[in-house]
Amino acid sequence: MIVKFKKKRLIINLILGIVWFLLGLISVFTEENIRWSNYLYLITGALYTAHFLYDYYNQYLKIEDNIITVNKLYSWKNKIKLDEIISIKKFAGDYTLISKANKVVINNTLVDADSLNELLLVLSKLDLPADKTPFNKEEAAA
Repeated sequence: MIVKFKKKRLIINLILGIVWFLLGLISVFTEENIRWSNYLYLITGALYTAHFLYDYYNQYLKIEDNIITVNKLYSWKNKIKLDEIISIKKFAGDYTLISKANKVVINNTLVDADSLNELLLVLSKLDLPADKTPFNKEEAAA
């Protein structure tokens, strides 16, 4: 299962990449005295475009083989096995999955609404005590 980013986030990164890259091209080709700082526009545009491509192809997180993997371009991938989760906490809309070995934070503001519903359904089906999960077992069964 793939939990997707919101389309708005992806589009904004693509637009920012294009805008920065165009500013870089304009500054490099229109000025007679090219400064090294003009190339920063091109680099910034390339980074935003790379960020868009990474997010578009990898999406926010994947659940495969009973493992949740949160994909992040600028850091290590966070992984946690579903059967090793001992607690789920909800704070400020984010879900924190806790196991004995590590902790994974899922930022709800980045996740597409349909994908978030599927993810919450998977998390609510985990066999956790009522005090270790924000999901009401009676509501999940209905």
